[in-house]
Amino acid sequence: MPTLDQGWAALLGAFVGGLATLGGTMLTGWSSTRAARRDHDDLVSATALLIQDDFLHYQATLARALDVGVWWDTSRLLPPQSNVDDRKMVWAALHTDETNLVAGAQGWMDVLIQHRGTLPHHATLSTDDYGRLRDVFCSLEKGRKALAGTARRDYAPFEKSGVLKDLTTCKTMQALLGKPSCFA
Repeated sequence: MPTLDQGWAALLGAFVGGLATLGGTMLTGWSSTRAARRDHDDLVSATALLIQDDFLHYQATLARALDVGVWWDTSRLLPPQSNVDDRKMVWAALHTDETNLVAGAQGWMDVLIQHRGTLPHHATLSTDDYGRLRDVFCSLEKGRKALAGTARRDYAPFEKSGVLKDLTTCKTMQALLGKPSCFA
């Protein structure tokens, strides 16, 4: 059986060792990248869940205002659990149509919150206010639905939240909104 020259043996050993080192490095890098991606996806999912909850809280606030015909007491509006950076991260993970729904709902709710801050304590809702609150309520509903896949939570319509039973006069979605079109 022929023997390898020591130089060739060393070269072959270096080559095999280099391939093993390169393979190990690539495997470690792939595993690390995969774990980081999984961690990021989990963070996006958890943040989308918080935004869904924020939207449900907003809807409950709007439902109570629509029910009594008066703008909500600012002290009763829960602070959002998500911030702008959280929202941007989730929006980037959504499909364009979903991003537009979610960002639009948040944007219009922000407008309502800002407007509410300029009004007296027990300001009555005008006819235009009713329309705005209903439209934003429906936008929030569509936004919650759009977030369901990313949040890894099944979508549940607002009427299943139990808030309607706590209202004074509006015990159905029809009574609350006057039209169920945002649930179609």
